[in-house]
Amino acid sequence: MSKQELKQKGFTIIEVVLVLAIAALIFLMVFIALPAL
Repeated sequence: MSKQELKQKGFTIIEVVLVLAIAALIFLMVFIALPAL
């Protein structure tokens, strides 16, 4: 399968995992930073 075929399907598993990982990191940073404020 080419990259164009994967893109037409929408999100790949890897893209979903990356988005979740980034969201988790941001959530952790906010969670750690809030008590400091």
